[in-house]
Amino acid sequence: MPRLKRGKKSIGKPKRRTKHNLKAAADCKAVIPEHAYAMPTCTSQYDLVQSPCGYSGQFGDCMCILHYDEMAAADEESHPPHHDSDGFHADEYFLVFDGSVVQYKPEDNVNHLTLQRLQEDTITHEAELNKLNFDVLKTTEQLHLIQCYEKPNINMKLSLSVDCNLIPTIKVHGKSLPSTHSAYKEISQTFIISDLMLLAKSVSEHSVCFGNPDGKYVSIFSDKGAAYLEGNCGANYSATIRSDNCELLVLAQNLRCVPCQKLRGAYRMKDKRTNEKTNNVNILSSSRPNCSMNRKELEEKQKLLKAKAKELELQNRRLRNRIQLEIEKQATELNAKETSDIYNLVTEYTPQVEKNFEADSFQRIFWDEQIKYNQLKNKCSMRWHPLIVKWSLLLKSKSSKAYQAMKDSGFINLPSERTLYDYTHYVPSKMGFVPETIAMLVKECQEKGIYNEPWKSYVGLLQDEIKVKSDLVYCPTTGELVGYVNLDSTSNQIMELQNGISNSESQLATSALVLMVKGASSDLKFPLAAFSTNSLDSTQLYTILWRAIELLEIEAGLKVLFITCDGAGQNRKFFDMHRSEHNNSSEPVNFCQNPYADDNRMLYFISDMPHLLKTARNCFANSHSHKKSRHLWNNGYNISWLHIVNLYEQHIEKNMYTKSNLNRAHIDLTSYSQMKVNLAAQVLSSHVATHLQQEYGAEVTGTVEFIRHVNKFFDCVNSRNLYEGANKRNPNLDPYTDTNDERLTWLSDTFLKYFDTWRDSVKNRPGKFSKEQYAKMQLSQQTLDGFKITVRSIVACVRHLLKEGAPFVLTEVFNQDALEQHFGHYRHKGGANDNPTIDNVKHLITTLRVVGSSALAPLRGNTKRRKSDPNRDTVNSPLPRKKSRPYSI
Repeated sequence: MPRLKRGKKSIGKPKRRTKHNLKAAADCKAVIPEHAYAMPTCTSQYDLVQSPCGYSGQFGDCMCILHYDEMAAADEESHPPHHDSDGFHADEYFLVFDGSVVQYKPEDNVNHLTLQRLQEDTITHEAELNKLNFDVLKTTEQLHLIQCYEKPNINMKLSLSVDCNLIPTIKVHGKSLPSTHSAYKEISQTFIISDLMLLAKSVSEHSVCFGNPDGKYVSIFSDKGAAYLEGNCGANYSATIRSDNCELLVLAQNLRCVPCQKLRGAYRMKDKRTNEKTNNVNILSSSRPNCSMNRKELEEKQKLLKAKAKELELQNRRLRNRIQLEIEKQATELNAKETSDIYNLVTEYTPQVEKNFEADSFQRIFWDEQIKYNQLKNKCSMRWHPLIVKWSLLLKSKSSKAYQAMKDSGFINLPSERTLYDYTHYVPSKMGFVPETIAMLVKECQEKGIYNEPWKSYVGLLQDEIKVKSDLVYCPTTGELVGYVNLDSTSNQIMELQNGISNSESQLATSALVLMVKGASSDLKFPLAAFSTNSLDSTQLYTILWRAIELLEIEAGLKVLFITCDGAGQNRKFFDMHRSEHNNSSEPVNFCQNPYADDNRMLYFISDMPHLLKTARNCFANSHSHKKSRHLWNNGYNISWLHIVNLYEQHIEKNMYTKSNLNRAHIDLTSYSQMKVNLAAQVLSSHVATHLQQEYGAEVTGTVEFIRHVNKFFDCVNSRNLYEGANKRNPNLDPYTDTNDERLTWLSDTFLKYFDTWRDSVKNRPGKFSKEQYAKMQLSQQTLDGFKITVRSIVACVRHLLKEGAPFVLTEVFNQDALEQHFGHYRHKGGANDNPTIDNVKHLITTLRVVGSSALAPLRGNTKRRKSDPNRDTVNSPLPRKKSRPYSI
């Protein structure tokens, strides 16, 4: 017996094949010849049927595929190779389709053949389909039966489509009919022309669901419900509202489906409520006099007024009960004697307060506000002075419990916490750039008169990072988890792409980048934005800073003159990213073109002067001492920290009458004391240099020269007010009023040339030294580059401001002290923990924007606030606040 080879989809058992059996397969619907396999082309559309000759295979009663493989072994001797006894070739393919046999080639697409045969059969039934209002549309991939609306709106009503896989699809107004619809009930697993006709008849027995086209319902449609609005599809309505579960086709005797019927009831009630509310409002708010109303209208108005009065009475009762509960819970009752004492105290000392304090002083404002509050019968009508609001916000930002205790003590009257909430939530508390923040900045600039003079509009951008505690906090307002790294939109997309490639999770933030706008010729100090970061790099910093400059230049109308930051690695790389053909030398980059400036202004980079002072002191402290990582040497003299140690131990510590600021904290540096700017400034001072020279003479020439240069540099770039130079008899602290000031020449020539001479002296030092040894004889390269960047940029900025009309320039505006003081408020908020969370930063930066300059920096810390210069504004304009919602019953 021959062995038959199976095709890809061939199934069944081998049977004896004869020409008679093949003819039987053509006569009946499913006769499988012997020695043949049934291979259905679309097995998902066919049944298991039983042939008359007893064979069972998987194929439809409409067609099967016969594949003849090899000859039987018994016929090999009597017949030519590859032919059987009936004369058929071994590799012939036949398609038995609804009573006829069609031969095809293996490379033919069987699916297209079956669809083509179905399309040919449709021609014979075209008249019957036309009676059912169907038009036939044929393509190579699908067969479409379509119905259209009558004129004048000739639009497609519905379509019945069959694809190559013989899968029927019904669409109404372009939307597919659900697979569970009753129209599909006549469809069996097989699909031939008779099935298509049955499905067409089933569809013709249905009509399109009418929906809810009523104009009154369409006018109050809202997409918040489980419904959608369908436009004009050619039906006799312009629009209709359908349920999301609309069946689209309903039986001819029905107008709409059950889901749309339920939706209609809901819109009927909604329309009724809307009409009642409109009628009530119209009657009560109407300006018609009662004499012009008829009896029915008057009765209706009286009824509505009674209902309104009853509602207001109920609301009033609830509010009284609520206030009474708050009074019983939080109020502190004063007895008659205490009340009398406080009243007499205020009455007795009011003339003395008015005499000793000016009208716009904080003490006078506070006193007047207390008197004003006590004289009010209705305390809720109190309108607090803006300075009192700012001061209260500052106190509450330190500790909410302490503020509540002060308020409940009864000694002073303060705004309620609910009132303060409206001021702090006027602008949403978000990380990144917030549009409302720019509006606040513009308003503050207007109040300070910054736009009145062109030279007042020059500002600088300060940026630095503060260490935060990694933590996640759920925000109920936005529904997001606060604490992940969140930068600008471009950097966030890059991070998401990197996390997707590396299959890693989002990182928690370990620091917060804060940007602050500081006026170059004004007292503006405004925290612009904050970003949660983790190992920030120069490319991320680039997009953030230039976006900030764009907002300040274009939207706020300010002129950004400089950027100040510390000497971190990403900041130095950020500077170097602006190296161009104009500054492509080996010298560090200190400026670039500002593309957002309309006057072709340069943007200057400044390395924070206090940070430079600390790094210079640290290099000096490690010279022959501490880590011994440096051996500073210049022109034959050692610059050694041991000179400072010997001065203290031999002449200051043992001599109690010697006047000096040096103590053991200046000498034995720790990781904590290395961060103190005042310790570095006191060591590198002219007083220490003079004392060294008096005690040790020429032996310490190199150390004395180094200290004097650094001391004068810090004095020249740290002028803080108009009178400090005169009061301290130090002209280096005077403000800059002339572009030809000799200090500017000394900084750009003498000071920078000192380090060039030092470098040449080290290169020409006799002896054989390695590059590493030569490097240890000088300050670190980062410190030297920082000096060059800062000196060149400050000199250029001072001269630019003076040329633009500024009467004087204080160089303190170019450092980061304002931002360091801002960080002090974050650390105070943390209580015993100096590292705040991202959520603390997000809310506190909004509060400090409202408080403004009233947020006094701590007297203790790395940057001390001067007691004689509290720097509080006395702006009397009302502060913006969030509009309170009316209390709902």
